Amino acid sequence: MDLRNCFGEKFLDKSTFDVASEINGLDLRGACFFTSENTDQGLLERLSANPLETLKNISRDLDGAFILIFTDSLKGEIWAVTDPYGLNKLYYLRNGGQVQLTDDMSDFLNQQKLEFSMEGVHEYLRFLDISPPATCYDGVQILDGGTILKISQNGQSAEIFDCSASGSIEPTLSFDEAVTKTRCLLSNALKKRMELSDKVGLFLSGGVDSSLLAGLISELGYAESDGKIVAYTVGFQDERLDESPIAIAVASHLGIEHKVFKFDIEEEFQAFFDVCDLLDVPFADPAVIPTYLSLLRMRADGVTGVMEGTGADGLIGAIMPAFYHRILKIDAVLPSPLRGLISNILKAIGDPKEHLPYFDFEGPEERFIRWKGWSRSEIEKLCGDNCDFSNTAFYKAFQENKKAGAYELYRKLMINMPDYRIIDTCRLMEFDPIFPFFDQGLKTFVESLPMEYKCREGENKALFKALLAEIVPRQIWDVPKHGFNYPFEKLLLYKNADLVNRYLADDLLKDQNLFDADMVRKYRDMFLGGDCSLKFKIWALVVFNCWLEKNK
Repeated sequence: MDLRNCFGEKFLDKSTFDVASEINGLDLRGACFFTSENTDQGLLERLSANPLETLKNISRDLDGAFILIFTDSLKGEIWAVTDPYGLNKLYYLRNGGQVQLTDDMSDFLNQQKLEFSMEGVHEYLRFLDISPPATCYDGVQILDGGTILKISQNGQSAEIFDCSASGSIEPTLSFDEAVTKTRCLLSNALKKRMELSDKVGLFLSGGVDSSLLAGLISELGYAESDGKIVAYTVGFQDERLDESPIAIAVASHLGIEHKVFKFDIEEEFQAFFDVCDLLDVPFADPAVIPTYLSLLRMRADGVTGVMEGTGADGLIGAIMPAFYHRILKIDAVLPSPLRGLISNILKAIGDPKEHLPYFDFEGPEERFIRWKGWSRSEIEKLCGDNCDFSNTAFYKAFQENKKAGAYELYRKLMINMPDYRIIDTCRLMEFDPIFPFFDQGLKTFVESLPMEYKCREGENKALFKALLAEIVPRQIWDVPKHGFNYPFEKLLLYKNADLVNRYLADDLLKDQNLFDADMVRKYRDMFLGGDCSLKFKIWALVVFNCWLEKNK
């Protein structure tokens, strides 16, 4: 494990933390980056005296991707903590009387046959991904960011401790002063990260977050460094989906080298199989296909570090749209049976005013879920099991923050929907992840600001937009956008729906015996018959079955 400080400041002595191979023969990768003036004098003594509090302080004081392992042979304990955002994953397996650790799921798969966790499969079908600490295997969990794992060296027990910290509101700064300080903190975060890689590829969407990074990179002079930074944008042949002109205008104004990728359907088709082979757990964000293809092109360009605006949304939050406010109010005043009655009436009369989404839900949480995956009742029929999402990270975050106010609820739900599309793909393809909005100093400061500085006068990301406007004129980037929407349904139907017919074939479903074959066949035929509303459900099954074939 690499514990050197990549910023040229004082670093943790490698002897302070035992290399994981000394624990269980597995080679854990990780890098930790000191962000404060603290030294490591007496650190080992503090770890031995109070490992929990010391690791809490260390993990808050480090920045970047890391896994830290501390073993106390006298007490027979092993302590582990990862970076708060899951940039590096630590898997642990409770197997009989032992707990094993690894950062590579294949280590467990190579050692033994793992059984599926149907709870994990249910979560995947509902959300199209599985959030830590859950996985799709029985007994295997991921150490969630913001938590610390304690196990005995003989593996007899395992405990999880929370190490997150809540910031206080900082009312003394004016809005303009907050913008200035944000500029300083984000610039410093960029400086530190730009030095980690020989050549950095910036995903530039033309949105506020990536445009702000591009603006500060140019302001810091990196655009003038030959080959140090290149911006990349994924465009689409369909002009209705293509927002690359905005990114082109931003890069041109800043003088940053810029490339636009537009992939053809055959490239995307071939990439589908590569992605399913790459993933250690099933994950079905459709945008992972163009992301993977972009990273392949970046690698060919010599890029070693990938930068993106990941983390900005969860950091600064957003005003909750009116639709979600109405859902929460309706749920508060109408019991479920009455909502069900209203839903049935609306369905019977054809829902002329399009009010059905406000009443047709089992719980308010599901209306906040990003992807239109399988519903709870559908999953119970599909898998033949009772289905309960109350212990998932998403549902827990919803319940814990439901009374905290609309802004905080919406922000915490964003945080609990991390962008595995870029995080995991970078990790698995061994790129350096460079996400400046994850900077601990920036995070602490922005979270301390009043909400009205972040969403000012009805404008989301007011703080970041004000800063960006100082660097790039508003008329270049402040235009209507629809977000990055990869049209994956075209991929499902490509080559006479090869993916659908291959991975939802009757023989495969019978041999697999995981899902109700009659139900899958019904939905498959409806989709192939033109019912595009089922595309996320079909996509989830196709990705899962391809992933399963690659990971048997």
